[in-house]
Amino acid sequence: MRPRGDPLRVRVMREEAGMSRRNGDRARFQKERKRRMLRRQRIQELIKSIRPQPPVLVESAGVKVE
Repeated sequence: MRPRGDPLRVRVMREEAGMSRRNGDRARFQKERKRRMLRRQRIQELIKSIRPQPPVLVESAGVKVE
């Protein structure tokens, strides 16, 4: 059984119902951008946790530590 109406019109209606190629590219770009940003943040946190911390100088009872 053939679809009713003009086959070209049916195909165009199906394409309009989905996401356009341009918007699909934009959505994919945004997802990749977020992934890159989150990856950078995770790497920076890892580096901060691994890097040795300088000793903390504590002042007690008004005595300056130099």
